[in-house]
Amino acid sequence: MAFAKGWHDNPQMEMISGSSQGLLTYLMNQIAEEDIPDDELRLAAQFGGYRLVEELLAFIDGPEPKNGSWAQAMDQFIAGIDEKRR
Repeated sequence: MAFAKGWHDNPQMEMISGSSQGLLTYLMNQIAEEDIPDDELRLAAQFGGYRLVEELLAFIDGPEPKNGSWAQAMDQFIAGIDEKRR
């Protein structure tokens, strides 16, 4: 299984995740970036069947990435989730 995104004017697809929990991590992070309270994020996670909300919150609240960007760190975080789900 694979989840990717694309745009109408670009034929290239961008890989998001290889697992449903990885995809939900990506989507929950998008919600978290809107500065909603953690309790509301937990409710959204429960509603959507996302089981890794505490791990995501710990990642978000953790130290800044030493090498690279937050986007790269998030990609690695999701890749780690995908690896565990295979």
